[in-house]
Amino acid sequence: QALVQNNEQNWVHLSQDNINNGRTGKREDVEKAVKQALTSNNKKQSVVIDRMHLDETQRAHFIQLAKDAKVPAHAVVLSPPKEIVAERVRERDNHEGGVQGDSGAKLAKTSSDKLQTPKYAEGLALISASSTNEGAAKIVGFYRKVSSSTNGDTADTTIMPTSFPLSKDVALPS
Repeated sequence: QALVQNNEQNWVHLSQDNINNGRTGKREDVEKAVKQALTSNNKKQSVVIDRMHLDETQRAHFIQLAKDAKVPAHAVVLSPPKEIVAERVRERDNHEGGVQGDSGAKLAKTSSDKLQTPKYAEGLALISASSTNEGAAKIVGFYRKVSSSTNGDTADTTIMPTSFPLSKDVALPS
């Protein structure tokens, strides 16, 4: 969501929790909005799909949309410890999908146990992962930088590198 707030003209943020005029909707509604954002003749936009895709089958729908639009699909896996996720869900209120409180915390823990790490064989161009707030912020910062440079933002006059290092052996390509 931080990407959207800073680059509203470049990013489209879609979530099943609020796809239906601020209320929960179907996955198919999100797919339709993704396809529209990726194939719009007016302006190509980057799309963030805010959804917990636990396995290959759940991710496949959106990876196929990216393939159809001839754009790369990236997965960003944020996996803080289950206890932290449960605490955050337990303490939140007014969640669009009602996932909050003790029942939401239980669901979050159960879902965390079912997460299957994405694999490049699924058709992903890049998989980034972090289990810390600092790592997540770093990944978001890289996407923000890539977005502003590829969408004609002249405020930043630095030379765009070909990649941004995420760790010793992994880099986010520009």
